[in-house]
Amino acid sequence: MKHYLYSILFTIIISNVHVLYSQQKPNVIIIYTDDQGSIDLNSFGAKDLQTPNLDRIVNSGIKFTQFYGSPICSPSRASLLTGKTPQKAGVPGNVDPKPSKIINGLSGNQYTMAEMFRDANYKTAHIGK
Repeated sequence: MKHYLYSILFTIIISNVHVLYSQQKPNVIIIYTDDQGSIDLNSFGAKDLQTPNLDRIVNSGIKFTQFYGSPICSPSRASLLTGKTPQKAGVPGNVDPKPSKIINGLSGNQYTMAEMFRDANYKTAHIGK
């Protein structure tokens, strides 16, 4: 009987040690919508729109309420990716989609959140613009 209890205790300790040291990283998904105002979701106060799917996502994750973005696309995205103001990220205006000799857009020297996640051993992906 004594050996039986020791083996149960050993099994419980081993299984808990595995849980303590298996530190699962949380999944991180960022949904960045285009042309959306700061309160265009019901979960942020909108009364005139129906946004149940986005509200469900917002209410089950982390809700950011103090992000200041540019009112145009490229600078806002550069700011999100780098954590810098659009000017410090090097994208003060929209990027010209036409090929030109002048390199515009986010510099390869900027450290982005994708690189930060990669450096923390996350697998990253980008879908969209």
